[in-house]
Amino acid sequence: MVVTGRRDGCIDLLASSSGALTKTLKGHTGTITSLSFSPDGTQLASTADEDAHIRLWDIARGRCTVVLKCKHNGVRASSVQRAIFLDNGERLLSHCLTPKEAETADHATREKEHQEHLDLWDIKSKTFDPLFVMDVDFVFAVSPQLNLFLVGAMDKLHWVDLKTKKIFAPAKGTKPTTQR
Repeated sequence: MVVTGRRDGCIDLLASSSGALTKTLKGHTGTITSLSFSPDGTQLASTADEDAHIRLWDIARGRCTVVLKCKHNGVRASSVQRAIFLDNGERLLSHCLTPKEAETADHATREKEHQEHLDLWDIKSKTFDPLFVMDVDFVFAVSPQLNLFLVGAMDKLHWVDLKTKKIFAPAKGTKPTTQR
């Protein structure tokens, strides 16, 4: 099976052998920002940039089974960029943005308009444990042992330990990106 996310918030399930559309999942508003299969392949986690929800789908039935609403300190997230299944599908790692009103010292220009959060979700209880607030460019990978993940932040790749919530030094061989 192949899945694709659309700008209208729909997710298309396609047969991998033929590419034929088998189902369309509807529920998000805004562009789909990430799709992630559960380890057993029975569920799909999806995120969208405008509704600030993580939706879990039963792939066989084509139904949304869980909606996780992202917010921090009572402030609703403005976007969820990514959600990745961990362990045996009982937890998720998410990257969400919450609005931030901050001005520079001279009050003439605004700084970054959002804070970026990495959260660890318990799917059954629908609760999360905030891991970090940091400038995250992307969550790149989760290790097979699921104790570490790699995150792009501050122009470097960093290893993060899920158990201790510690950020390790930048991964060796990574360099800041430059634009010309």
